[in-house]
Amino acid sequence: MNRIDRIKTEHSVFKAFVSQHPFDGLYPRIKSRKFTLLSQITKENSGDFIILCFVVGTTRARKKGYFIKVEDITGQIEFFVKELFDIKEFDILIIE
Repeated sequence: MNRIDRIKTEHSVFKAFVSQHPFDGLYPRIKSRKFTLLSQITKENSGDFIILCFVVGTTRARKKGYFIKVEDITGQIEFFVKELFDIKEFDILIIE
């Protein structure tokens, strides 16, 4: 079983990452490229940001769009989009 398949299996069974996080080893690169962490975003601080995250799940929102739950190394957030564009669980996104 490769690394990604093992991480997906752990997350589906335990609802958490046991052996490692998908972004393990990437934290120095995330900080050096000026990505914003999810824990740094607040309603008061909702200016420009770039987030590197992965998709945890998607749900349909009454035929008007989709809620996408994403996660990075600091936490999770859910946001709304009108079109899903073939986004699947564990896809990596850059949100700007």
